[in-house]
Amino acid sequence: MTAVVASSAAVFVVLTLVVGLLVAALSRVVPERAWARPSTPWALSILLPLVVALAGSLALFLPTPFSACHCAAHDHHPHLCFAHPSLAEPLLVPASVLVGLWLLSIAPGAVRLSLALVRSARRIRAVRRLAPVRVDQTEVRFVDSGVPTAFTAGVRAPIIVLDRAMWAALGERDREVVLYHERGHVHRADPLTSLVLRASLVLQPWLPRSLFERWQHAAELDCDRHAAEHVGDPSAVAAALVSVGRLRSAMPFADEALSGVFGADGLEARVTALLDDQPAPGGSRRNDVIAILIPLLGVLALVTVWPGDVLHHAVETVIGFLHH
Repeated sequence: MTAVVASSAAVFVVLTLVVGLLVAALSRVVPERAWARPSTPWALSILLPLVVALAGSLALFLPTPFSACHCAAHDHHPHLCFAHPSLAEPLLVPASVLVGLWLLSIAPGAVRLSLALVRSARRIRAVRRLAPVRVDQTEVRFVDSGVPTAFTAGVRAPIIVLDRAMWAALGERDREVVLYHERGHVHRADPLTSLVLRASLVLQPWLPRSLFERWQHAAELDCDRHAAEHVGDPSAVAAALVSVGRLRSAMPFADEALSGVFGADGLEARVTALLDDQPAPGGSRRNDVIAILIPLLGVLALVTVWPGDVLHHAVETVIGFLHH
């Protein structure tokens, strides 16, 4: 039984690696401008290898849900079969080595992400204890961070956090833009997407981090358009970005926890996108992870029952070829 589990895990790792390398190669060929507006394709580029690998692994666990075991009919390769676990024994050592190497490769990233999440959780708990202030029907928390910043944090119940000094320095129009921009992040549940994508990148250290950075940039563009839709003037959003950017340029900082906040990520490109003559679609209100996983889970369910032992046998044949 151990050999079957280890071999299936090895198949998951290999599929993730193969699809991930294809995605990484495609990301270098496809111009960044081609995916500049929607954020979902960039999230998909990070999640797709894991979903494909999971589908392949599940197909191995459920090779023939409506037919009999085919082990007796195919004796030219090792078998991944819970009915005959001894047939997978030749694969135990190479599969264990492969999975072990993968675990070693993801360990540093997993530790870094875990520590970052602990620090973030402490900050969010401290901010949640602050009394919320209602601004234009929206609850916000004001902090004295010493940094002109506005961001949305919290996976389960996102909260909007604003620097008090920055808020006081902004005009009424700029304040409205900042507020609607952050509400866009709340509607999209971007903190949840960010966590899922960061964890997915940890599991795939061969994927370029630029995929996540491009998703961040596209998400900011979506929220800029969300704000422009509500204030009715893209140039007002561009002006607010410049205003906050000027405040930030006077107080440089290196706190990674505040990276990607309003006015901090790709300022010039975002202003250009807002002032572009081409009409832009309204801000997206969907969560990228949910938008991706719902159709992919349907595909996953299909793979578990079709093509049945065809896929299972094909994978076993490839394993047998590599093993010999």
